[in-house]
Amino acid sequence: MTVTTVIGEVVGSDPRLSKASGGNDRRRGRPEVRTQFSIRSDHQVLRVCCQDDVASYVVRYVRRGDRIRLQGDVKVREWTTRDGAPRSETCLYADDITLARDEDS
Repeated sequence: MTVTTVIGEVVGSDPRLSKASGGNDRRRGRPEVRTQFSIRSDHQVLRVCCQDDVASYVVRYVRRGDRIRLQGDVKVREWTTRDGAPRSETCLYADDITLARDEDS
């Protein structure tokens, strides 16, 4: 696994928690939580996915316009629509997110 580090600005709406469709987090015996949001980095918009403690941190502290530093694994999901058009989505599955300070950028 290659770890990717990205610094970018949160765009779109503020992150919100959602329960995973899979039910409970087996490690802790509590509902698994997730969030998705987008950041702009080097003139590209990247979808960010995170869960559990990282998702809780993001929802509590991160807002639209904040600069954040992310570390995680980039994955590409590809599929074909019902009418045969190919689609893909790139998502950074973040393991670590921190608010970026001006001197970090």
